[in-house]
Amino acid sequence: MSSIYQLPTILFMLAMGYISLETGELVMADPAIQEILNSNETYDAVILEWVSTDYLQSIAYRLRAPAISATIFCPSVYTNYVSGNPSIYSHMLHFLSGYGQNMNLR
Repeated sequence: MSSIYQLPTILFMLAMGYISLETGELVMADPAIQEILNSNETYDAVILEWVSTDYLQSIAYRLRAPAISATIFCPSVYTNYVSGNPSIYSHMLHFLSGYGQNMNLR
C-alpha cells in the first residue's frame, strides 16, 4: 500500500499546497460560510483546522473573534513554530524524516 509519506518531500509539499487551495475554495464557496460572514452575528471564537489552511484565519479576522487552531496532524516544524511548541526530535519524529518508529539515541 502506498502512502503520501513515501513521496519525495517536494512532491508532498506540492500536494499539500494543492489540497490547501482546493480546501479554501470549497470552504469559502460554502453557502453556510457565506451566510455567517455576511451576518451581523458575533462569535466568542472561531475553531479552525490548522494544517495547510492558515488563510482561513481570515474568517476569524472578518468575524472579529479570536482564532483557535487545532490539528489532528502529527507535530511538525510548522505546527510547532506557530503554536510555540518545542521541536524535540530525539523522541518525536518529524513526519517527513523517513525514519521509522523504533528510534534510539545511539
